[in-house]
Amino acid sequence: MRELHIEKAIKVTNIPHIELDVHPTVTMLEGNEVIEYVNEKYFSVTRYKIQNEIQINNPSYSLCLPLSGNGILHIDGKDYDIQVGIGFIITSHTKRYSIQGNIDLLVSVPK
Repeated sequence: MRELHIEKAIKVTNIPHIELDVHPTVTMLEGNEVIEYVNEKYFSVTRYKIQNEIQINNPSYSLCLPLSGNGILHIDGKDYDIQVGIGFIITSHTKRYSIQGNIDLLVSVPK
């Protein structure tokens, strides 16, 4: 049976809940709006509003969730369709990938 980490969970639990003060940063990359919601010690969460093809670096692995639209993911010469609601993972073997189309994509990256 898996060990439970009750003490560790208690240390990171806030009761009552404390709302974090989040200040998203908005930048443009290759003509696309990029909104960074979180960039912390352990992970980052970034939203890409893609209208032009964009190159994205992948330092570890990425959890990707299409929010609206559709597009094409390009990895190592292969193309993959991206559809709303069908999440996908970019593995650590891929250091850079590109996406084209008209798609709103949320990407979480552990550090």
